[in-house]
Amino acid sequence: MTVDVPNATIAGNLAAAAIGHLPVEVRRFSTGGRHYVFEAKFEGRAPVVVRIAAEHSRSAMVGAVKLSNLLRPQGVPLPEIIAEGLNHRFSHLVLERFPGADLGGVIRDLSDASLEAIATKVAAAQRATARTASAGRYGYAVVPADGTGRRATREVVAGSAR
Repeated sequence: MTVDVPNATIAGNLAAAAIGHLPVEVRRFSTGGRHYVFEAKFEGRAPVVVRIAAEHSRSAMVGAVKLSNLLRPQGVPLPEIIAEGLNHRFSHLVLERFPGADLGGVIRDLSDASLEAIATKVAAAQRATARTASAGRYGYAVVPADGTGRRATREVVAGSAR
């Protein structure tokens, strides 16, 4: 039995089902360890992000929806969920694509005032997030059904190094 790995064609089809027409370009982001993440660009419309769960991380997609519904109303700047396919063969979310560049690519060129403004917004999001329960674990993700999960930052780093 072969396992299909999510690719740009699959992501484009998922984006098309959510938006109503095929994207003109789909590219995979170079980062991400738990999901396959793509940007789908359309003619005459803002791009979207298609996040497809790896088979071992399907439960994380359910948690992402719960967290989004909990945190967005509190002002945490998370992308809007345009469509979800949690029970789809390829469990996925189609998300709003925030404008701008990845912070890691531009941070060296930012002024101190810009960095301070970003830090202030991050701190506000952290305060809002801190008002939610973490179940005594690292971060604020939903605890998987099997009770597993990282308990400290060092466990997350060690797990991602494998």
